[in-house]
Amino acid sequence: MPYKNLNSEERRETVKILYSNAISGIAISTVVSFILVFAFDLNNQKISYEKSIWLSIMVVLLAARAIDVIWFYKTKKDSPLFNADTYSKRFSTGCILTALSWCGYALWFHSTSSAIETTTTIAILSAFAGGSANLLSGSRVTAVLYSIILLAPYSFLLTFSNENYNSVLGILGLAFTAIMVASSYKSATFTHSAIKLKNQNRELLNEMKNKVEQRTEEIYRLSNTDPLTNLLNRTAFLKNANRQLADNPQEPFALLFVDLDGFKQINDSLGHKVGDKVLKEIARRISNVCNQQLFKCRWGGDEFLILATYQKQTELIEFADKVLQSIGAEHETYKYQKWVSATNWYCHVS
Repeated sequence: MPYKNLNSEERRETVKILYSNAISGIAISTVVSFILVFAFDLNNQKISYEKSIWLSIMVVLLAARAIDVIWFYKTKKDSPLFNADTYSKRFSTGCILTALSWCGYALWFHSTSSAIETTTTIAILSAFAGGSANLLSGSRVTAVLYSIILLAPYSFLLTFSNENYNSVLGILGLAFTAIMVASSYKSATFTHSAIKLKNQNRELLNEMKNKVEQRTEEIYRLSNTDPLTNLLNRTAFLKNANRQLADNPQEPFALLFVDLDGFKQINDSLGHKVGDKVLKEIARRISNVCNQQLFKCRWGGDEFLILATYQKQTELIEFADKVLQSIGAEHETYKYQKWVSATNWYCHVS
């Protein structure tokens, strides 16, 4: 079962751990099942028949688990429809049923088992319990229950046997059960902590990456844009303009220099705060007229530059007039004040 204190991403990690070695575990269980059924008492028809029944049950169970594993690997883990809890419950149920089946074998055939078969059985169960400590570390409850169900019932039975040999095996089995329970719990706890730490490191790395990107954008903004209007500053404009001209030497271009009229009066009469608002509005209007491909710059004070490309000079003149009309339009907030204009502009054509 998944840990309750894990988030969705961490639960997906635990499920991946559970399923990662499932096929090998199922394959080993299948092989060992056939060995136990056919390696002992081949001449006893009754025992062979009963063992074949048990083997059929085990094979069906292992086949169902194998299908579940295949289904898991065909499922997209990043899909919002993927439910880690559902897969965890299915896997854990399969493991517990497998442990019950192994335990059932040991108890079912104990009365007719020879000393060699008893020793082999307890050794196999102990080996499975030992391997489960790591293979089932994705789920603490499953790992602990698997070891207990696998070993404890048969070990208790052997402990109370009249034969001294079996009693010793039972005591050793109970001791190993306790060791495996502690080991499984510790291994699962370590896996849980490792997944949490991995997720925290991922989140920290993403946070640092976002901060670096934000800081990079901030540095770029501070070094390349005018802090008041967010247009390119003088340095960035020249750099971009030179690159544009170097990359397209045959393309005609025009450099429009816009000098505002009446801006000084706004600063003197309404103050610099209003003047800053006017400059922001002018920059916004210039940006609205110009497309994204044109470089726009606040050259300084109330001066603006626009680098424009064109096909015909008539189109360029129309564009320049459109810029001037937009700048000279009345401002909604200060309708009673004469708005700035830019009747004088200079254009260098190449």
